[in-house]
Parts: sequence; structure tokens; C-alpha cells
Amino acid sequence: MNPARRRQIFERLRAANPAPRGELEYATPFELLVAVILSAQATDKGVNAATRKLFATAKTAEAILALGETGLIPYIQTIGLFRAKAKNIIGMCKMLLERHGGDSPKHGAIWLTLYPTVMVEWYPQVLVVSTLHPRGPRKTVNVVEFFYPEEIAAFEPDFVAAQQAAYMETVREDDEIAERMDAGRKVLMERGDNEVGPYQSPMEDGMQHFHEWYRQMMAEDQP
Repeated sequence: MNPARRRQIFERLRAANPAPRGELEYATPFELLVAVILSAQATDKGVNAATRKLFATAKTAEAILALGETGLIPYIQTIGLFRAKAKNIIGMCKMLLERHGGDSPKHGAIWLTLYPTVMVEWYPQVLVVSTLHPRGPRKTVNVVEFFYPEEIAAFEPDFVAAQQAAYMETVREDDEIAERMDAGRKVLMERGDNEVGPYQSPMEDGMQHFHEWYRQMMAEDQP
């Protein structure tokens, strides 16, 4: 199919449905937030099956927090990474209640402070979202998602392929750096050394926020 024919098809689709909506089912911004957290490495169909049952029982931050991780898991255990997602959702509910009275933030920058394991990168013609899912002390799953304008996604497959290939090349370099840093930190730990320096503000403010969140989460896990 040539580009002109593809464009004609999309123009007809836009005329028939000028305001398309994704398949995730939700009635409020908070419900959408929960559904999006669950959607990583899961189908919208699977997420909807889980949230229909969950939201029939609990559809506010206060109600889901009352379930706790143990009570939440039965609703979402058919979805991949359900234990990590349950922990993230409960943590998100706590933060919404503590900082925003249970309401969803109105500004995108505030949303990002709720998720120190999510990195959002804006590039020309593409938005990249990377989400870290810890699986153990030295193992983490990084889910990378790419979002393009409609005209790029529909008519520029070569651009999409080239951009993703270039991005993944930098990811491989970052992985190598992270693995070397981890190996070095392990050696320091085994020697009993604690070599840390001050955070360099403002460039490392995000790192400081993540470390504070991580220490809090680790402390809550202690018996």
C-alpha cells in the first residue's frame, strides 16, 4: 500500500471518529492512573478484565489503600508483574492521600514525582517512557515504550525503525555502565566501605528523590 492510499484511509477514519479513545476502561482520572500502571507488559483486554472487578469494589485511593497489597493482589494476579504493580499502586495511593488529598494531580510534572522508577524523555517526533520493575536485589526489568504522532507512526516506518535502533544502542551503553557501577558497589560493600559523596543539585535532585523513596520502601519491607 502506497503512502497516498494509507493517508486516505487515515483521513476517512479521522472523519468517522474524530475523537478516538483507547481500549482501557475508566470513569475517572484515578481509575485511568491505576489502569495505566497495570498495563505495562499486559494487554488492554487483560487489564480491563481485572479493573472491572477491582473498581466494583474499590475505585478511590482511600478504598484501594484499605485493601492493602494482600487484598489487591487477587484482583490483578492475572496480569504480569502483579506483585510489583500491587506495591506501586499502594504506594501511589498513599502518596496521593498524603500530598493531594486523594485527588489526581493536575500537572504532568507532579505526576512524575509519584513515580521515581519512571523516566519520561521528549525527543523530536517521539516521547519515550521507561519504567523500571525491580525483580530482586540485582535484577530489574526495564519496559521501554515509544509514542509517536499519528502521521509518523502511520507513514514513516523507516524513521520509527531507525529512531528505535539508535535509542536502543544508547540503552545498551547505559546497561554496560550500570553493570560496571553495580560491580564496583558490590566490591565496596563486601569490603565494608561506604564511599558516597554529596548530591550535585540540581542535576542529581532526581537521583536524591529516588534514593530517599527506595530507602523508605526498603524500610517498610523489613519485618
